[in-house]
Amino acid sequence: MARNYFVLGNEGQGNTTEEPKQETRFRILIELALCGLIIAGRTWGVLPISSTPYLLLFAWWSLAQRSLTWSSLGLAIPRRFALILAAGCLSGVALMLWGHFVQEPFFDRLMGQSQDLSQFEDLPGNVAFLIIMLVLNWTLAAFGEEMVYRGYLFNRFVDLFGSSRVAAGMALVSSSVFFSIGHIWQGVSGVLDSFFMGVLYGLLYLVFKRSLWVPVVAHGVNNTIGFFLLFYGYGL
Repeated sequence: MARNYFVLGNEGQGNTTEEPKQETRFRILIELALCGLIIAGRTWGVLPISSTPYLLLFAWWSLAQRSLTWSSLGLAIPRRFALILAAGCLSGVALMLWGHFVQEPFFDRLMGQSQDLSQFEDLPGNVAFLIIMLVLNWTLAAFGEEMVYRGYLFNRFVDLFGSSRVAAGMALVSSSVFFSIGHIWQGVSGVLDSFFMGVLYGLLYLVFKRSLWVPVVAHGVNNTIGFFLLFYGYGL
């Protein structure tokens, strides 16, 4: 296992010297399997609401067992915070345009069906519903999902596969698969769209020296624009 993997660049965290404790791949596999069961539990309707809070609590426990913090995964405040926020906003707008005009229509045509957004059918013109969705977006989706899928799961897959570029690619794909399964309620085209969005958020995480702030802001901005479009009657 790459012991220096969590010693990130300054854009991703502060001057930490934390390192993960030596552990077996068996333990990592068990933790990843438990995360998969949590996601499956929500998919099967066993767990209420969203799988994200359960995954977040589990990730918090896992990090504590290894004397790690969320700062070590990219939530430390970077020196150029304003630039990081600007990069996240621009990335979120770019991803929204890409998804809305290219990626989503492609998968809809490929699968012969649109994403299932029926749970938002009451959103058009409903201000109270919009406010609730925006709050959930910035808490469960932007921060929660990025902390879980890009911060925790991506790095756990790297612990499993190794620190090479090939291993990082495998970790990116694997964590994005988990992310897409968590969106299975959107139908097949929604799962495919979520997978590739997960890859793009993961690339942002890597390009910006494993700072979670860029994918967090990008995710939040992307979804915010989407909710406003739904509010005004576009997309359903």
